Amino acid sequence: MVELGKTICRRLRRGAGIAMVLAALIWSPPEVRAGSPEKALEEPVVVAPRGPAHDWSGFYAGGSIGYAFNGDDDVGHRAPGGRTLPSPGSLELNGATYGLHLGWRWQRQVPTTLRQFVYGIELGYETGEISDSLSDGTYTASSELDDVLSLRLKSGITDKSNRMLFYGSVAYVRASARYALSGTAGGDTIGIDQGFDTDGYALGLGVDYLLTERLVLGVGLEYANLTSQVLSDAGGSSTKVTPQFTTFRLGLSYRF
Repeated sequence: MVELGKTICRRLRRGAGIAMVLAALIWSPPEVRAGSPEKALEEPVVVAPRGPAHDWSGFYAGGSIGYAFNGDDDVGHRAPGGRTLPSPGSLELNGATYGLHLGWRWQRQVPTTLRQFVYGIELGYETGEISDSLSDGTYTASSELDDVLSLRLKSGITDKSNRMLFYGSVAYVRASARYALSGTAGGDTIGIDQGFDTDGYALGLGVDYLLTERLVLGVGLEYANLTSQVLSDAGGSSTKVTPQFTTFRLGLSYRF
């Protein structure tokens, strides 16, 4: 009887030990179970959305130097009766320029890319020595542009680094000009020396580059076409003036 009791106690102790081992295996994490093919569940990595590397938005102001060229305005002479006399040639407006500008930009992320769409408005003032003259023994003519005001709409796309901006522009342009023409041909004498204001449009392309977060270096090319003006002298002789030119500019702006 005593031996039977000892046997029962040994079996009970063995059963309790097996139960404890099973409980430990059931409640332990999967990665600590011997031979378990399961892996521990990992928390998903949340990546914060990436903002633009550089910010183009906000107010800016600066200055520029440039050179105007490719002006082409045929010199005309119309007698009082409407007869058009042969042209002595053309005035090709050209010369150094310098100016000031200020503007405001906005920017938006281009979907699925690292690029930014940048757009804005700019007010500019330019002056210099945009002029030309001719004399052929029969006629003497000269043309000069003084003050040029412009209101531009600009928009473009940055490169992937957001440091370089490629843009196009369209502008309303108003300028002060002076034109002189004198000579005699076909029995008619013309004598004009007048100042006038004219307006028109300009189209441009350019590239801006962020030297720092504040300083922007820019280079651009812009074609300006101003409205034709008919000028007449006291005797009724007239000429038609059509100022147009292209300007290459190098500018530096400061972002506030």
